[in-house]
Amino acid sequence: MAALPSNTGGVMDEWLYRFRTPLLLTGVFLGYLLHASNGVWVDDFWDHSAAVSELIRRPWHPHHPQLGIDLPHVFLTPYSLLVAMVAKLCHLNSVESLSLFGIINLSLLLYGVKVFISTNYQEHKRATYFYSLLLILYFWGKNPWNYSGFFHSNIINFSLPYPSSFATGLALIGIALNNKLNTTRESKYLIGVLLITICVLLTHAVAFIFLCTGVVAGTVVHNQNKTQKTVILISLLLCAVCGALLWPYYPLIDLLKGEANVYHLSNKGVYDNVILTLWPVFITIPIFIKKIFKVESRKILVLIMLLMGIYILAWITNKYSYGRVISYIVMLIQIIFALRIAELESYIYQKNRYIVKYIHILIITILFMAFYATIKSSITRLLTITNSIVHGRQILNQQTFGYLNILINKINPDDLILANARTSWILPTFGAKIITLTLPHAFVKDHDQRFSDVEEFFNPKTEEKDRLLVIEKYRPKYILIDKCNDVEWINIANILNKSGNFDSVFEDEKIKLYVVRE
Repeated sequence: MAALPSNTGGVMDEWLYRFRTPLLLTGVFLGYLLHASNGVWVDDFWDHSAAVSELIRRPWHPHHPQLGIDLPHVFLTPYSLLVAMVAKLCHLNSVESLSLFGIINLSLLLYGVKVFISTNYQEHKRATYFYSLLLILYFWGKNPWNYSGFFHSNIINFSLPYPSSFATGLALIGIALNNKLNTTRESKYLIGVLLITICVLLTHAVAFIFLCTGVVAGTVVHNQNKTQKTVILISLLLCAVCGALLWPYYPLIDLLKGEANVYHLSNKGVYDNVILTLWPVFITIPIFIKKIFKVESRKILVLIMLLMGIYILAWITNKYSYGRVISYIVMLIQIIFALRIAELESYIYQKNRYIVKYIHILIITILFMAFYATIKSSITRLLTITNSIVHGRQILNQQTFGYLNILINKINPDDLILANARTSWILPTFGAKIITLTLPHAFVKDHDQRFSDVEEFFNPKTEEKDRLLVIEKYRPKYILIDKCNDVEWINIANILNKSGNFDSVFEDEKIKLYVVRE
């Protein structure tokens, strides 16, 4: 619907209608910019930051981004390489470049949702887009899952720099291009889908499943030239897989053959508390049940059914990582519900010109309340940034990692540091190599032993001889005590001070760094 009907309430209603989507997007962008400027990065962000940091230094022949061993790493993806290339071009570090890509990924996601809606529905596109974004952000139950690839308001700011956001945006665009391909014979759409499929396959497995099922659903539902379209579809997927197998930074074939199994257990949470988490989605189903079986929603219905089958199969086979397709199932249902709301809105416009004004005022009020804290904090943060620029100070905060910045001047790239598992997660961003990862990763067969050895080293009850065995086994150059995360740091420091094998080379209120004697 390009504009309001002429009898729906005048200039104010027209203004509210036209600008409600920009107002929503402004709040989302401001929220992310505030989050990024404060440097509140945690958990998996440091895996991706390590990969980008390694590719900044060695873009063509990268080592393992985190461990001091010669193994491939699954996060050395086209996305990480792109982020690294931009970082080199703009003289950014990995954290800054990933933060920048959060904005790019958000734009890609928003565009992806828009073109997905445009190629599936012919009416009420603008209103459907607005309500889809609103529902994707807020229409969830209690404690929605905080995995990457989910885009509710609790997690979106954390996950925007992740490959999953980039891959999801591309997947939505790829499905839209395939819809275009099914109605035309233009080769540019085929080439676009092929390139996107290769990139998504190498970047994020769950987004690849979403893309493939979307392409299959679009092809199956399309009525014309089904045999020809099926041949093209199979050829496309085979070419995409063959193209992805040529990726030099990690062996995709090994990942497909079982290396990815280490990630499944940590994703089991997507099967917990499903009713409490998704109850708003469940109660909307009767509202639009007739709509979902109409022709214009048939492709989305087939896509939902395919994804539901994958979700159930992943649970049966204990391949829980693939259960994260629930994010896309919910997104699709939210889009269909958004269309139903848009139709209802249009109906009200035609019946009562005065209700329009109050509906839009209510919507704008809700948006303002939702983003009030963000807008207030953003203004304060903007003033702080302006003051920092005037006085030549650093613009970005580093709330979760700034205390480790000192290491840049204390260590050399690739120096091996022994630190607790939590702190070790961050260290490769600064060029260091570590002994253990916090969670299991593909290709690292001895993760459990490495994790156990590090835990034993930092246990105050460990005997000196056992601690020296860990040193002899991994031969780190430095030992780092994190006073914020090592509960027994005083006891550990006293033990290391009494030993003749370690020399303290730096200490402040948060960390203490020892060099291991040769």
